[in-house]
Parts: sequence; C-alpha cells; structure tokens
Amino acid sequence: EDKGYGELNSNSITAFKTELDKMPVSADVFDQAFFKDTGSQTVEEMLQYYSAGAGSASSQPDTSAANGQYLDRNANGSLSLRGLQAPTAMLNGFFPAGGGGLSGVGVTTTYNIEKVEVINGPQALLYGVSGAGGVINITTKQARLGAPDFGSMYYRVDQYGHKQAQFDLGEATDRVAVRFAAIDQTLGDRRAFYGGPLKGAYVQVAVRPVNNTTIR
Repeated sequence: EDKGYGELNSNSITAFKTELDKMPVSADVFDQAFFKDTGSQTVEEMLQYYSAGAGSASSQPDTSAANGQYLDRNANGSLSLRGLQAPTAMLNGFFPAGGGGLSGVGVTTTYNIEKVEVINGPQALLYGVSGAGGVINITTKQARLGAPDFGSMYYRVDQYGHKQAQFDLGEATDRVAVRFAAIDQTLGDRRAFYGGPLKGAYVQVAVRPVNNTTIR
C-alpha cells in the first residue's frame, strides 16, 4: 500500500501486482492521494484533466461543443486515449457490462477506487478486446489481510455549493479482512441543473482459507 504519489506497482500489465521497473511496457498510475489532492470526483473528470492525451469521444458525429463537457449524459460517448476511442474501462482486470461509465451515464465515481491505470497504444493488445488508443483498468479498494484496522472520513464543499461525504473503514486478521466504503454526494459542476444526488456503498471481503490462496 502507498499513501503518496510513489505507487510503483501495476496490477494491469501482468494481472498480478508487479513492479513497473521490471516490466517491458509502461503504465500511468493514479492513486487515492492523487484523487484527493486534485479534487477528482470521477474517473472521467480526472483522466480528461490530468492524463495526457485523454479526452471524450462520441460514436456518432456531433459538432456540438457541449457534447464533450463533463457530466453531459451522452449515451453514445466514451473516453478517448491519444485521440482514439476507449470504449469501456476494465474493472479489476475484467470488462464490465456496457460502457460509458460504471456509476451512471459518463460517470465512474472514485469513492470505492484504489487506483486507475492507463496503458497507452499497442501495449493494450495484452487485453485482447480494447480500444486502439489504449486501455483503462480500475482497481477497487482492497480488503488487506493482516493490515491494522483503520477508518477515515472525507467531507468536501466545492465552489458551486455541491457537498460530498465519504467514509472508508477496514478491519482485518491474518485470515479474514473487510473493507467498507460509502458516499453521499450532490454531483455537479459550474453549470446549473447538471448532475444530481449520488449515493453508494461498497464492501469487499477477503478470506484466506489456506496459505497462498485468497478469495475476494
């Protein structure tokens, strides 16, 4: 676990947690400290503002400038990497059903996410079905066996009056661990009447029945 910007491991390249300097390909890794320091409420917002070459794309021709703005409910839209469409994001190494946001249309909230990895260009072929520009892999918060118990609360009010409260709790023994996260938020941006309420809860349980085997 890393609590700063020093995340030097990737879950995405080999499907196991591996040190980046031992891999023949590279990945951009955004962790929880980065989410909080930049005030990123969603994965889409974070990638569009802070990942070089990332933006929004539409599967249908649309010259409207508003079509690519944050929180637009565009059913045919998705993220783009290096100017090419990234049709969906992987969740813990698997493709989720559908695309265009895991929490809502164009919205993937960060409250239950441990880190986001972006693998650009042809390196994404490691995953088979993916966009030509690259692949996005989202790792949810992990229940950590043998870790000390912890709890934290995060509260934010932005310049537009939108409020957000988050809770993150973890308890563990050497054999069983539980991670719980929750959010209560009014999601929005500078434009009036865009966004709305967002409530969520996430639980992960990890069990080690025998040595070298963990079930999540």
